[in-house]
Amino acid sequence: MTLLEQALALGSREAAYLLGKYYRHQKHTTDNLQKAYYYLNTARLLGHENGKLLFLRIAHMEEANHFVGVIDKSEKTYQHILSLTPEYPCI
Repeated sequence: MTLLEQALALGSREAAYLLGKYYRHQKHTTDNLQKAYYYLNTARLLGHENGKLLFLRIAHMEEANHFVGVIDKSEKTYQHILSLTPEYPCI
């Protein structure tokens, strides 16, 4: 997980998607679902199509109504990624 989190910090939308997918398919707990929601929303914001689709599936769940703070957190992550200097243009 650490490598995927590092890749996400550098702007990898694939890493965000893989982390979201991982937590989405873990034991169905509120904590795992919130992590999946965060990572998949970040992937969605970064333009990952499958991330968008999986995010929307979670968004339709009743538990997602309580994840407003998660949306804010993922949007801050997205804004941080956008502010990075383009040292890694291949990501």
